[in-house]
Amino acid sequence: MVLRDLLASVQGKFIMSINNTPRIREIFGQFKIETVATSYTAAGGNKRVPVKELLIKNY
Repeated sequence: MVLRDLLASVQGKFIMSINNTPRIREIFGQFKIETVATSYTAAGGNKRVPVKELLIKNY
């Protein structure tokens, strides 16, 4: 995967927020993964939908 390979070559620190799916966990499994709770809204609506997001980092 292109993004995973680019992140693996980063010489400094990185942190990325991305949707929590089994495939994402598989692709980025070599990095440290933290699950965090957040909420989304869509199309200017006022209804918040609680979701889990992943923080993927190399430190």
